[in-house]
Amino acid sequence: MENARKKRVKKTDINYDFKSIFPEQLRKLLENRNVTQEELAMHLGVARQSVSQWKDGKTMPNIYYLKKISAFFDVPYEYLLDGIQNENKENVNIGTELGLSDEAILILREYKENSDIFKRYEKEIDPSEGCEKYGDEFSQKYIQGSISVNRLKVLNLIIEEEQKRGIIRNMSNYVFGEFARKRTDPYPECASDYLKNLLDSNVAVSDKSTGRDMFISYELLINIFMMQVQKGLMGLREDERQE
Repeated sequence: MENARKKRVKKTDINYDFKSIFPEQLRKLLENRNVTQEELAMHLGVARQSVSQWKDGKTMPNIYYLKKISAFFDVPYEYLLDGIQNENKENVNIGTELGLSDEAILILREYKENSDIFKRYEKEIDPSEGCEKYGDEFSQKYIQGSISVNRLKVLNLIIEEEQKRGIIRNMSNYVFGEFARKRTDPYPECASDYLKNLLDSNVAVSDKSTGRDMFISYELLINIFMMQVQKGLMGLREDERQE
């Protein structure tokens, strides 16, 4: 065990793939659109050196900056990334089968790629020396991988336990739910200013004992949804602690 911990990996031994077409596509975009590295760096909020390393194929931007580059040049992801035809076809198949968007698929791919790097080298790399020994790009992917491992695990748990916990259901209710009345709906005839105010800020609920309407605030219902999400997540947390 001790020998395994002391083992180190040379840069040449690290086998993970940089996107080979991206640097070429980025150089073309900079040249054809007459954009300098300084201008792109300023727009993205990064150092000029970062853009230079991307252009030279030394490092690869993460999904956040890929999105910003795509938007800046008004080009699709497929134009920027390697394996343009095969990856796009595979993404379409995954999206059709599972209902995931292209952006969601790219994010999950990045989680998986980084978590695989972390799992492969976690007993061989000293994080405090990783950047110096193995390069900044690898070090970043390794660190992000340690986070991605748990992100993927949580996503799987939430989906697997949906029937029991209802986390996704309550999240969708919170994000997309519409209550009994929209603010744009017409008021009842002869409604007083007081009633209009109640209708604007509350949901009407029938009281079984009196047969009359009572009002519950939107804020209360929103908090109930959030409490249900929290309850489901706490249940997953307790399950993990007991294992």
